[in-house]
Amino acid sequence: MRDQINNKFEGVSHKWLTIPLDSREFELVKNSILVEVEKENTFTKSDARKLANIFKEKGFAWIKFLKVTGRKNNLKSVCQVITESNYKIDINMPCKSVLELGLLNGMPKSLKLYKSGEKVKQGHNWKKPDDGFFDDIEYPFEEEFTEDGYLLYKGFHLELREKGLTLDQWHAQKGGPNWRR
Repeated sequence: MRDQINNKFEGVSHKWLTIPLDSREFELVKNSILVEVEKENTFTKSDARKLANIFKEKGFAWIKFLKVTGRKNNLKSVCQVITESNYKIDINMPCKSVLELGLLNGMPKSLKLYKSGEKVKQGHNWKKPDDGFFDDIEYPFEEEFTEDGYLLYKGFHLELREKGLTLDQWHAQKGGPNWRR
C-alpha cells in the first residue's frame, strides 16, 4: 500500500487531495475540525465556520498529504487541513482513501480556493485574461471553462510543462483511464 501511494505522488510537487463533500473522508475532516475547535486554542468556531462555508461554496474540501506511517498491517496516511492563515489540523486518513481521492492540481492559495464570493457563473460571462497561457486545443477557453475552471486547467498544464510532460505522458505515468484525444 505504501508503494502504491508513493507511485500516486511520484513527480507531484504539491500533494493536495480533493474530497467530495458527501464522502466518509469528508466526515473525518469535519470531525478533526470539530475536535480542534474543542481544544480551545487559537482555532475558533468562527474559523471552522468560515472553512466549512468555503468548502461548501467550492463543492469539495482539500487536504495536504504528508506521509504514510505505521507498519505493514497498520498503515495510516498523515494529512493536514491547512487554513488560509496556515493553521494546521492533523488528520489520519486510511491509506485506501488516499489512493481513491483525486489530486488538486496546484495549491489552494495559488488556485484562490480560499477566496469567498459569488460562484462563477457558467457560460460566457468572463474573458480569458491576457496572461500568455495557451494550449493546442482548438476551442476558445471562454467557450469551455468558467473562470475557476480555467485557473485549475492552467495550473495543471503549467505544472506539466515544468516537468516536461505532455498530457498523454502524464496519463500513462499515472495509469489513468484509457484516455485518448
